[in-house]
Amino acid sequence: MTTIHIKPDTWKKLIVLKEPGESMDDVIQKLLSILNDIRDSHDKLIDSDSRSFDEVLDEFCSIANEEIEPVVLKSKRGFQKQISR
Repeated sequence: MTTIHIKPDTWKKLIVLKEPGESMDDVIQKLLSILNDIRDSHDKLIDSDSRSFDEVLDEFCSIANEEIEPVVLKSKRGFQKQISR
């Protein structure tokens, strides 16, 4: 096991994303998975040079929104839990 040092503000952002029963490693793994999915999608979009920029941008934004929306919803739920305490 490796120890990492993070700022308190970063910890607060991560803890909000944590679901019951999840470890902080699980949260970080989910975020890294989302980042990799976005990078893969970006690479695929860049490779398709026959499409217009607007088409590529629209598809990228759609993919990014699908990946990010669940994280944002969990963050909102976590924030609501924090302020209701």
